[in-house]
Amino acid sequence: MEKLSSVGQLEWLRNRILARMDERKIVVQVCMTGCRAYGSAEVKAALEAEVERQDLSDQVEIRATGCHGFCAKAPVIAIEPMGIQYQEVGPDDAAEILDRTVKQRGLIDRLAYRDPQTGNPIFYRTQIPFYKKQERRILANCVRIDPTRIEDYIAAGGYRAIVKALTRMTPEAVIQEVVDAR
Repeated sequence: MEKLSSVGQLEWLRNRILARMDERKIVVQVCMTGCRAYGSAEVKAALEAEVERQDLSDQVEIRATGCHGFCAKAPVIAIEPMGIQYQEVGPDDAAEILDRTVKQRGLIDRLAYRDPQTGNPIFYRTQIPFYKKQERRILANCVRIDPTRIEDYIAAGGYRAIVKALTRMTPEAVIQEVVDAR
């Protein structure tokens, strides 16, 4: 990563990072925070090995991410852009996830969240009751970015607030915005 000396260079870098990203790739996001205690590192390694074995490197990215927020169901993975979330995933599930869900666009019932009242599987994060009333603000990108790759943060719009504060706000306006946010 090169040293930046201006706000314009940050935007140039962000555009360069975004241009290199393949929007057609499916991204399997593996929680590597609390889920790590339940074996997510092994799940990630198994998914990566399976991507290689099935020759899917040009179509699928396996990405370590921050917390998905549902630690009680660890390890948790999300598959984007489909919006699918699987829970209690093990390394032995890697081949089936890539074959059935990624390649065939099918769903795996046993890895889905179960509605506590009906017992029906819920596959999509936006439909899981645990998430329905949540609005992630501070950690909105946590599920999408690899916390060890600053490029992911920049691509997701990281540093926009500091750019705004430095270029378009007075010191008083910055203080007022902090006060108003409380």
